[in-house]
Order: sequence, then C-alpha cells, then structure tokens
Amino acid sequence: MPAPTSSLHQLALRRRVLLAADWLSQAHETPEDARAEWWAQGIALLPLGRRFDAIRMRAEIVHAAGGCPGPLGPVIHDPYSAQYYALVPPRTTESWDSPWARCLGGGAWLGVPGIDRTEPPGLYWMTAPVTPGALCAPEAVRELTDRGYEQLTARS
Repeated sequence: MPAPTSSLHQLALRRRVLLAADWLSQAHETPEDARAEWWAQGIALLPLGRRFDAIRMRAEIVHAAGGCPGPLGPVIHDPYSAQYYALVPPRTTESWDSPWARCLGGGAWLGVPGIDRTEPPGLYWMTAPVTPGALCAPEAVRELTDRGYEQLTARS
C-alpha cells in the first residue's frame, strides 16, 4: 500500500495542474470556451499576448541543442509541423531578437493542448505547466536556440 504522503502529494500536484489549466484558459476572452474546446477536441485556440507569448522553434534546432526543451518550462510540441512552442511572459516579442526562433505575441493565436495531452498523436505538451503563471525564461530559450544553431552549422 502506498504511503499516505505520496497520495497527498499526488492530490496536491493534480490540484496545481488543474489551477494551471484554469490559468491558461484565462488567456481566452471567454475562458469557458477554451475549456469547452479542450473537452470537445483536446485543443483550444488561445490568443497570445495576454497571459503569455510563445517562441516557435524548429525541431531540428531543438534536437541539435541536445533534445527536448522541457526543462525550460511549459513547452508544446507540434509533430506535424516539426515545431516547438515555449510559453514565455507576455511582451517578450518587444525584446526578442533571435534569428533562429520567432516570438509570437499579441494578434497571434496558438493551438494549446489540454493539460492532460502529454503524448502524440497531434499537438501535445512536452512539459505541461504545473503551476499557474509559471513560464519559460526567454533567456533560457535563447540559449537553447543559439546552441542548436551552432551545433547545426558545425555539422555542415
């Protein structure tokens, strides 16, 4: 029988994850619409620039950097387009200057998988958010893309 503390830990973690999902849904003008989209199709279309921006990275750059960008924070993978999307603070677009990845902000929309979609098929979380408001640090994403580009050019 598992120790009671591990069950309590799992419940606390699940509660934080649900709070993070609720926080994500608040990016939508009508959060209940986002929740309905997740329930109906597993993906909600959310506007960027309000709660978060997203840095789009080519999979080949991420893989050349040493693999999964998961330790950065919440990251979505789209295997069909071979792209990763790191969720970063709003207005990151104002200072983002990497030529190897594009920052998407206000005026753009992003397909965001339901919090429990952690594997293919389709869009899924490489690393799902586990705390409301916890986002990737843009500097860490920049370091990852710089490293990946350097590795790709070194192979050429």
